[in-house]
Amino acid sequence: MRRASATGLVALVALQAITACGDDDLSWSSPPNNASAGQTSIDEAGAGGREEADGGAGSVGQGGAAGEPTQVEPGGAGSSGEGGASNCSAADDCDDGNVCTDDDCNAGECTHTNNIASCNDENECTDHDACVGGACQGKNNAIECDDLSSCTHSDKCGNGACNGAKDLALCPVCAAGNLLQNCDFADGDTAWLEDFVDGSGLQQVQNERLIVDVESSGVEAYDVAPRQEGLTLQRGMKYRLRLVAGASVERSIVVALKHGAAPYLTYPFGDAADGGFTLNLSEQMQPFERTFVMREPTDASAALLLGLGGAVGNPSRVYFDDVYLAEQKCGSNGDCDDGNTCTNDVCDLSSGACAWINSGAACADDGNACTQDACVAGQCTHAPRPDFSACTNDGDACTADECLSGLCQNTFDTAICACKLDAHCDDSNPCTNDVCNAGACEYTENSASCDDHNECTSNDVCSGGLCAGTNNTHECEDGDVCTVADVCSAGVCESGASACYDCTAAANLLVNCNLTSGYAGWQSGFFGAATGQQRVEKGMLVVDIVNGGVKREDVQTWQAGLLLKQGTTYSVELNARASTARSMVVAVTQDGGAIKSYSGEQRFELDRQMKRLRFEFTMNDAPPSERAKFAVRLGGEPDNPTPNTVWLDNLSVVAK
Repeated sequence: MRRASATGLVALVALQAITACGDDDLSWSSPPNNASAGQTSIDEAGAGGREEADGGAGSVGQGGAAGEPTQVEPGGAGSSGEGGASNCSAADDCDDGNVCTDDDCNAGECTHTNNIASCNDENECTDHDACVGGACQGKNNAIECDDLSSCTHSDKCGNGACNGAKDLALCPVCAAGNLLQNCDFADGDTAWLEDFVDGSGLQQVQNERLIVDVESSGVEAYDVAPRQEGLTLQRGMKYRLRLVAGASVERSIVVALKHGAAPYLTYPFGDAADGGFTLNLSEQMQPFERTFVMREPTDASAALLLGLGGAVGNPSRVYFDDVYLAEQKCGSNGDCDDGNTCTNDVCDLSSGACAWINSGAACADDGNACTQDACVAGQCTHAPRPDFSACTNDGDACTADECLSGLCQNTFDTAICACKLDAHCDDSNPCTNDVCNAGACEYTENSASCDDHNECTSNDVCSGGLCAGTNNTHECEDGDVCTVADVCSAGVCESGASACYDCTAAANLLVNCNLTSGYAGWQSGFFGAATGQQRVEKGMLVVDIVNGGVKREDVQTWQAGLLLKQGTTYSVELNARASTARSMVVAVTQDGGAIKSYSGEQRFELDRQMKRLRFEFTMNDAPPSERAKFAVRLGGEPDNPTPNTVWLDNLSVVAK
């Protein structure tokens, strides 16, 4: 146990006469400034010993005789020992907070002279209070009082403390069979452990009761939890838990029996959020009782915890007495009711222990037509019925009422009704009105405005269920960057004049460079996992890539058979665009063999805009390595997202 400082003990002793149930000696000492016969004083100067006072309060430190001027150490009470200089300038500088001393400043030093003034020792069991020897003390009286314990009656003052006769029927002493040691705290704090996990405070035994001053409470109830460990709880046994408790303020606490190690199971879980029984305390100590049946496996390492933490009700002082935990034999099967319809509850009258036998009975209906309610291994289970089992009919002739994953689904079924809503009839044609009529779709043509998505028509309107417009002669874009002044004609965008360099004008090593002869001279390959096709469209070589594979070489378009001369510099040009942002590699390599690159891999970034691309390289290899291949490599991930399409045009390799 953490021992209190003198100041802490004074604060604890000052609690007004709370008499504990089960105390053999019901006397309670008055606060230390009460000068009644038989009281005890505490030496705050550090001695820490007890001194019996015959007819007066014990002195503090080495106080002088009444009326004799003495020096008081800061914080001292009663007459004082020797003091030092206080560097005072007026009497107000020397106030020691003791009404029983007259404070003065003499020659820069404080003096404190004991007086015989009237005072109040804050004890209802004394009267005619007066200062004696620097301390306030009164004469013991015998008036009626309240010791704040519901376990006593006829409370009356005696020897300066409020005591009453214990009601043994209401609060019996710790009886035989109690599993708890030192249940009435007659042996101090023996067997009771402190537990300030995330809180702080002072725990001690006073007048045979456990008193806990909670200073910092933590967040959870068990952040401050005095406890007793090493208890054995037998499966099937009924237990009676009793205790007497009160608090300095109205507040709740939690009392629980838990397994002594992780996962800290609670027996039983109780009504509290963290497990355990909630008790509502007041200043008046009162008895509490809970009974339960141990349904978990026998635990020989259980612990009783008194949960005092959490923000609500703290800081506060909580006090306990007569903590009782004992087995009780069951007397009938009804004493063993576990509230589980999947077990048969049996009381063994010879041992007094409960047993629970699994039953195969049906259990409580969960109200779901798509589950099967049955007892399995003593537990009520609700397994999903097979999918597509019939369930609650919603009264709609167009829905299929069937179970799916344990839930009843009332799903519109086109096998029953063609439609239920107009939206079910949507044919994606803006030139028809789509209506659901009695479960069947009806489509009527309209003459609404529409869009035929052709830039070479205008004033588009629905007619005969189709969208069509009037041909125009607007400027348009044929998608080829190498043409300009494209114009609509007969509903089609006609290409205008060429705006690109003439790949046929110079000594181009590539044949069919502008794709005027279809695929002639050009080859494509899809290797590994790569898939797609090559085609010619509007005078451009088009590569549709479905799966780009993993390497650049997995998708290629090339032309072979080029003859290069050693020491010659070549200019490479082409136009290219893509359906989505991606990269492309162009290279001039050895044709066959080790596929050595003569130009290096030239990487270009593509987007939807056709671009003119260009680079140069010098042929450094000697014959017979002059046979070369021009290749455009389009495979590989992740910078080439698929599917995508690449357009190529006006490709040339020309010697400078």
